[in-house]
Amino acid sequence: MKSAFRLLFVALVAFTVCAPASAQQRANRAPGFGKLDPGTKVAIMPADIELFEVSAGGIFEPRAEWTTAAQQHVRNAYQARKTKMGLQVVDLDDDTSEPVLELNRLHGAVSGAIANHHFGMMVLPTKEDKLDWSLGPGVAQVREKTGADYALFTFIRDS
Repeated sequence: MKSAFRLLFVALVAFTVCAPASAQQRANRAPGFGKLDPGTKVAIMPADIELFEVSAGGIFEPRAEWTTAAQQHVRNAYQARKTKMGLQVVDLDDDTSEPVLELNRLHGAVSGAIANHHFGMMVLPTKEDKLDWSLGPGVAQVREKTGADYALFTFIRDS
């Protein structure tokens, strides 16, 4: 993570690290990351949320109204937490530019790899249990655009 711009994998980590962390919680953070200081600038990326209803036949059917409600609940929770923690927030939720959408898709792929190879059963020995993944140099565009120290990505799929 030598990039000037840091990646937070777990979306809610940025807003829940107020109390001292247990050893297990610290293992789920990037090296050197403790908590966000008041005044830290965070770019909130467009939330990638989709909720489904499971039919009696086991088919996942997208539910637009559930998804819309979930997006609003997440947005409200972030706003409340921002105020409580004293963070500066740049909300990119309405940014539909191709670079932002591509970065969100890349985050989905990288976070899936992290879920499999850091938290899952397919551990990569070269990572040595360290949470040190990156989205590469393309994420610097968000920093240039917003001046943020961190970017908060949200990826939710539920049924």
